[in-house]
Amino acid sequence: MNIYVKGSIIIALLLISVGLIVIYDSFSYSDVDSKAFPITIAVSTIFVSIIIIIVQLFNKDSSNSVDVSRWKRRVLLVLSMAAAILTMPYIGFIPAITAVFIGTMLTAKYGKWTLKQVSLYLIVSGIIIFVFYSLFSYVLLVPLP
Repeated sequence: MNIYVKGSIIIALLLISVGLIVIYDSFSYSDVDSKAFPITIAVSTIFVSIIIIIVQLFNKDSSNSVDVSRWKRRVLLVLSMAAAILTMPYIGFIPAITAVFIGTMLTAKYGKWTLKQVSLYLIVSGIIIFVFYSLFSYVLLVPLP
């Protein structure tokens, strides 16, 4: 079992543990509606983590090597999300999420950029941000910064 498989299994086990903690904690919520979202996310996380463990245990392909350039991109993605979380109370939801989308686009794109791609990515990002803002603000009535 190589380090990639071991790392995937360890992370999946950690996510299962976090999911179980979230489920346990959500039972202390007095409002039934408050329980639904965390339990749904926790159960989904546990389910996907179990699938990852099963796939990793039964995967016979041992060519899964750790590519440093991929890890750099993953770290940049996590850093852009962390930056958005930390700056959201100060700059607001829309600018912070826009920064995450830009960070995600920059780290996810391997090839050359074309004007058409940039335009399409910006339009789609704007639509997604608008839909999520509208969903949380007007449908779920969640106050956003």
